Amino acid sequence: MALTLFIMAAVHVVAQKCGDPSALQATSITDHSAVLSWQGAPEHVSYSINVMQGPGSATFKWSTSTSDTTVLVDGLEAGSEYRFKVQASCDKGKGNSGWVSFTTTGDQTTGPGPCPKATNLAVRDVSDSSVVLTWLPSVQHVDFQVDVKSKNQTTSFHFSRITTDSFLMVDGLEAGGNYHFRIKASCDKNSAGSSDWIDFSTTGGDSTFNQCPKPKNLSVLEVTDSSALLSWIIQDSASSFKVDIKSASQTPYFSHTVNIPDTFYLETGLEPMGNYRFRVVATCLDGSTSGSSDWSNFRTLSHQDTSVTDTTVVTDTTRTDSLVAPQTSMETSQLNLKPNKSTKNKKSMADDPLESAAITFYPNPANNQLNVQLPLNRIHQVAILEISNLEGRPVLRRQVKDVESDVLLNVSNLREGMYQLTIRSGTYLESQKIFISHH
Repeated sequence: MALTLFIMAAVHVVAQKCGDPSALQATSITDHSAVLSWQGAPEHVSYSINVMQGPGSATFKWSTSTSDTTVLVDGLEAGSEYRFKVQASCDKGKGNSGWVSFTTTGDQTTGPGPCPKATNLAVRDVSDSSVVLTWLPSVQHVDFQVDVKSKNQTTSFHFSRITTDSFLMVDGLEAGGNYHFRIKASCDKNSAGSSDWIDFSTTGGDSTFNQCPKPKNLSVLEVTDSSALLSWIIQDSASSFKVDIKSASQTPYFSHTVNIPDTFYLETGLEPMGNYRFRVVATCLDGSTSGSSDWSNFRTLSHQDTSVTDTTVVTDTTRTDSLVAPQTSMETSQLNLKPNKSTKNKKSMADDPLESAAITFYPNPANNQLNVQLPLNRIHQVAILEISNLEGRPVLRRQVKDVESDVLLNVSNLREGMYQLTIRSGTYLESQKIFISHH
């Protein structure tokens, strides 16, 4: 009897295990498609398939789910290498295959590839009458057409301009006005489609609300291959916010909801080159809640596009021998905007002792360590300190919680030269130049 029970228990344990898909292969391969197949198991309920480009092929990422053991993938490029893997789902547990490569037929296209759309559109430095719009460019982009239009209950406004920068200041807006903007990118020999419209509102105007207002001006202030710093603005007092983050097309399923008291949130654990979106719901001091904001889309970077880590130094492999190299970082460029008609007559931050930069740091030049003293009256619960080289590429980033006045940064692995130190906390943004010398 005991032996029988043992055997039945062993069989039960074996039945619970979710086997791995096997015998993966690509057949019926053409210039632009392939049939992917694998061998399943009786306990398998469904399958998730992920396809990515191989070495030397144009960027490609595709995923789908099915209950069959075959699937057709198309939209591929001729003469290019790809790889795919399959994850099986059972009643309990999952099984995973390894990656299997295949190559499409035909000759690889030597002409220009598709011109990618501008991504990660954001709204910064919002005032009653102006705003700085930013977006994430690609190396293929040569210029951008920026379109801004008014929305409901706002005086008619239409603005269009072409720029080679990845930011643009727009003025002449209405206080408390509702607007949206989009970006159309151009490459050397072709153009991308327009991005989605992104909504924003200027400050000022009537601040009296009959109910808890929706958060506005959703932005992605920082993005890496696996994280994004999300931000938004509320036009009335609020006690907390619910943030929903979800994956979008051609990105493995991801969904996360968090409740926080701040107007910014750092989401981690994202996929490289993944498409995501987020929205925010506010809870006001009287206990009422707003409706959901509009969804805001963003895209993470690839491994090659970022050398950023949250808590450690990354060796800087970019040359910084020339101390007069042009500054191309989005944040640095914004801090050096020339005054225009709407700003040249306004009081600058340096003229106001309460608004002036209160960051101090020493030594300068720094050898192995840099001590940064933060302005505690301007810093919220979380501060992000970032050092970028003169090409605008971040080489060190620290996220500091429970902020104290002094933060010590290890710069011993950085090459000698000029860098940009940037500090962010909520809506606070300040930047200073530093110099590294190991003599």
